[in-house]
Amino acid sequence: MKSKGFTERTSHHTPQRRELIMTRKIIAALFALNTVLFAGAVQSYAQENEREIMSVPPPIEPSYLFTIPAGRVVRSLDLDVAASGIFLGEGGGKPVGTSAILGLGDIAEVEIGAMEMVSSLGGSKRVHSVPAGGLRVYVSGWKYWHGISAAFRRSGTHEERVDGVWYEEKVGNFSVMASLANFLTPEEGNEVAGGWQGIKVKTHLGMIYVDPRITPSPQKAQGFWKPFGGFELWRKDSRARIMGELGWNADFQPGGRIEQIWMATGGVRFFFSKHVTADIGVKHQSNQQGLSESVMQFKLRMSFPTHLLRERIVGH
Repeated sequence: MKSKGFTERTSHHTPQRRELIMTRKIIAALFALNTVLFAGAVQSYAQENEREIMSVPPPIEPSYLFTIPAGRVVRSLDLDVAASGIFLGEGGGKPVGTSAILGLGDIAEVEIGAMEMVSSLGGSKRVHSVPAGGLRVYVSGWKYWHGISAAFRRSGTHEERVDGVWYEEKVGNFSVMASLANFLTPEEGNEVAGGWQGIKVKTHLGMIYVDPRITPSPQKAQGFWKPFGGFELWRKDSRARIMGELGWNADFQPGGRIEQIWMATGGVRFFFSKHVTADIGVKHQSNQQGLSESVMQFKLRMSFPTHLLRERIVGH
């Protein structure tokens, strides 16, 4: 009888225990399913954020500031085209010219365009746009030194008649430029938290040799070495940058004399898109008689990713 009673009680509680066990299994399964779904949602959200971040490409940085070279070159086989001009100069707005730069192997670039030439042979200062060409080579740097470049540029010959005498003027220059920044890589420069609390600073410092020539001239060559440079400043991943630069040029004076002039330009660079930039600045020169003679300088630059054409035709 005891055995029978014990069996009856055991058989009486077995369905309840089975129901409890089944309930626990269902709860465990639902918990596991929720965990998997939550993990999948988190991963999907992270991937979506990563795609959104990656979908905003960093801008292509020009290899020049306003007029002076920076310590970088155009990407290999890409074509950089620019058109520039000045406003509120003597005689109204004057075009300075256009240029085209082709990158070669990420270590060099070749340029065909125009160079600004200043002449006061006729008594009044005039700015001429003269055809010019140049070549620049580049070596990448280490850590905060982003690179160093060496460039050669020379103008064509500009002819000018003064008091019945024809003069031929031309200018050539050689420069060495190094770039230093407060961030390690260009990618970090486009990150919100890069630099010093999101503030990025990049400086370009170097030496330039300017060699002006004029014929006929009773004087010998009057080339000169000068320090020059500039900077870029921006916050977070802003598409607008503050820029400033100091460069040098020569002014052809009556009697074949050469005057050394410095040129300071300050303004902004705005990135309309990854491939299109606009530079707007105020330019002042040492041979001007005050701020009332300063000019507005504009430059529109477009970068064409022509390396993609080569990759499509011949592969990587």
